[in-house]
Amino acid sequence: MSVFAGLMSTAAANGFGVRFSGFGTVGLAWTSQKNADFVNTAQPYGPGRSRSLDGGLDSMLGLQADVKMGPGLDGVFQVITGLTPDGRFKPEITLANLRYEWSENVSFRGGRLPPNRALAAEYRRINFTLPWPRPPAEIYGLFSAAPSNGVEVLIRTHQDFGTINWRLGSIISYSEAPFDNGASVAVSRARGTFATAELLRGDWRWTASFARPRSLTLNRSAMEPLLREIQRIDPHVSEDFDNNMTFPYLSFGGVYDGEHWMVMGEWLRRSGKSAWAADRQGAYLTVGRRFGPTMPYVTLARRLTDDGSGHYDGSPAHGLIKASYDVQRQTQSTLALGVNHELGPGVRLKAQVDFIRPDEASRGLYINHGPNYNVSHPSVERVCSVGLDFVF
Repeated sequence: MSVFAGLMSTAAANGFGVRFSGFGTVGLAWTSQKNADFVNTAQPYGPGRSRSLDGGLDSMLGLQADVKMGPGLDGVFQVITGLTPDGRFKPEITLANLRYEWSENVSFRGGRLPPNRALAAEYRRINFTLPWPRPPAEIYGLFSAAPSNGVEVLIRTHQDFGTINWRLGSIISYSEAPFDNGASVAVSRARGTFATAELLRGDWRWTASFARPRSLTLNRSAMEPLLREIQRIDPHVSEDFDNNMTFPYLSFGGVYDGEHWMVMGEWLRRSGKSAWAADRQGAYLTVGRRFGPTMPYVTLARRLTDDGSGHYDGSPAHGLIKASYDVQRQTQSTLALGVNHELGPGVRLKAQVDFIRPDEASRGLYINHGPNYNVSHPSVERVCSVGLDFVF
């Protein structure tokens, strides 16, 4: 951070360009679910069981500095203030990287980088750029919004059918997430590699991404009693849980953004064979129709979770292992109806109603479940959101 601040000062002193900008959201959400909380990614509470109305679900403020340091060298520094996993509104450094343009089609970037695992991953926290108040959790809840530290190479190739942008890199990420019912905050580190391809052709944009992080969970206190019992019954399986911590991600997405219609869809799968990370996958499809500055849209989304029934069948601890997967069962379907209205340059008003139906024997994507939450037969609940997005 100090090095980057020094480079910014040097760039400004030498007459190079420094451009400041910002973005933010003021939002409010309500849900008919009273026995659990509806949350965005890695938040400790939300509307529902904890409170009827919640203003922290989507509200945030971001500031950014783009610095031109010389021929072929530039940098970006970004800070976002929002609700963090420990329940506080505090700023965090989300971007701090330098980019060197070696040629017109090849550049290198290093430092704190944006996420790379889905279509809108790089700008998912800038709500103004999104058609919805927040990205569909069925996909974007499968990986952390926390940025990663690392290096990457960006390559642009031009083909007859369009332009392809490649991102190849190695990263180290650090993320936090609250355990269900506020038991504690899980802190994880991951080291891995990734490759992303983006195809641009007219009004179409297609992406494919693969990431292979190896994770180390530093705090899993909510799982410790179960893990200790598995270790007592079958030490071999417990050792395998600790060693087998590679979680590959594979995703495909596409968006058509024309004059009147917007169509956007994605699929993502996260694999993992451990007691605290079941295989999961999600998909969604959004269709919107523009009428001047107003775009009503509809979104269908689905999350699936592997029940783990085929893992470690021969282990005497199979019943406990199966129970650890059952707790993570997040299979659900969502129908969202919304409208996106441009009030003026840099200001958009969004409203959305989600109809959420968890499958039977599923906790859905809620957290902080109360004793009256009906896991066997969850009910269809509504989430109503309204937000004002702005850039400056």
